[in-house]
Amino acid sequence: MFQFIGKCFFLVLLCLFSNCKKENYYTSVPDSNEPANIDIVIHGFTGQGYKKQSLEWDVQADVSYVSYATSKIEMKNLHLLSYGSPPETTQITSDAATMNRDTSDMIIRDNVEVKSSNGRQLYTNLLNWDNAKKELFTDAPVKIIYPDGEIIHGMGMKSNGGLDKLIIYQPVGVHTSNND
Repeated sequence: MFQFIGKCFFLVLLCLFSNCKKENYYTSVPDSNEPANIDIVIHGFTGQGYKKQSLEWDVQADVSYVSYATSKIEMKNLHLLSYGSPPETTQITSDAATMNRDTSDMIIRDNVEVKSSNGRQLYTNLLNWDNAKKELFTDAPVKIIYPDGEIIHGMGMKSNGGLDKLIIYQPVGVHTSNND
């Protein structure tokens, strides 16, 4: 009896899928640029972070690669909006980022731009976010632009998410310009 049911089931599946093309079953074609140990590839990734039912951040990426083994999400073309005390917001964009799924800590890299609602802007190629401390930090070269046009170049910095408590580790140049 079970053999008969198994054969019928196989024939039904064969009839249903005989006209389907193989490529219709792939949700993602493997790419040599994809990170290792990927479980899910999401095109048009969006996510949100909450604390005590209050929205803390929104994140979007063109493509994300989720790994359960490493508990990491690799993102391409990141756009992050972080919400502080109203009306404080901070916008972060970059070419790539890695988020720890357990802690929400992030390593943000390649053409990183941070723009806060207080008018301060930060440019670097590597930036870390410590979610527990609510702190941005890096040892990489940075460029900070203040709303009054003052520009500070330096090596390394740390700040709160809104860029209003900012420490530059090694300032290397200060000037005022509207074109730089």
